[in-house]
Amino acid sequence: MAAPQPAIFGTPALDQAVAGVTAGIVSTFALQPLDLLKVQLQVSTAPKTRSAWSNIQWGLREIVRTGGAKALYRGLTPNLVGNASSWGSYFLWSVPLLILPCSFSIIPR
Repeated sequence: MAAPQPAIFGTPALDQAVAGVTAGIVSTFALQPLDLLKVQLQVSTAPKTRSAWSNIQWGLREIVRTGGAKALYRGLTPNLVGNASSWGSYFLWSVPLLILPCSFSIIPR
């Protein structure tokens, strides 16, 4: 049986938490423009006469036209805080909670 890998941040749970925070940050940066576009299309009062792809292209062009490329990341901070903290805490607690049931044995030794 292979020896367990040493923890980088002290415990495997903290390693998992850091991985979760990092995943939350990376995914938020990558998907923020699409999230912003989704919200814009949901609240748009324009008639839905275009195809879905045309609406996506129109929405992205409209965001960039009115606010520049930086506008694609409008509202990034609340999303970063929310996603990073939720993924970090999910990964932090998933390891101990998955191991917990294994520590109780109903079969006597």
